[in-house]
Amino acid sequence: MEFHHIGIAVSNIEKYYYEILKPLFGFNNLSNIITNQSQNVKVAFAENDNSVRFELIEAIDDKSPVIKILKRNNGGLYHLGFISNDFEDDVSKLRKNGFFLISNKKGVAFLTSPSFETYEIINGSIYW
Repeated sequence: MEFHHIGIAVSNIEKYYYEILKPLFGFNNLSNIITNQSQNVKVAFAENDNSVRFELIEAIDDKSPVIKILKRNNGGLYHLGFISNDFEDDVSKLRKNGFFLISNKKGVAFLTSPSFETYEIINGSIYW
């Protein structure tokens, strides 16, 4: 697996990017904002010159998986994202090592580690 991004729950993608990432941390690239109806979120990727990539995730409604983070902490770290070229095997390995599967939809799996961090595993043959 290859590290891909840090997922951050935000109340507003553009506000977070233009008020925090761009002026304070030198991020200079924001992708188009895409709505993912199956997850009830809007997402965009922000990247800097060192190829550090954040996925900014905004809730569409109260059914969104990030709504608890937004209500509890007004946003923050949501997950670490990895690209997998052997998706089923990598997800299986994680589960055998104590990771709990939260969801697995359309080649994107979310798992919680034994120490409660959330990991997103993305099937590289489908998305990248």
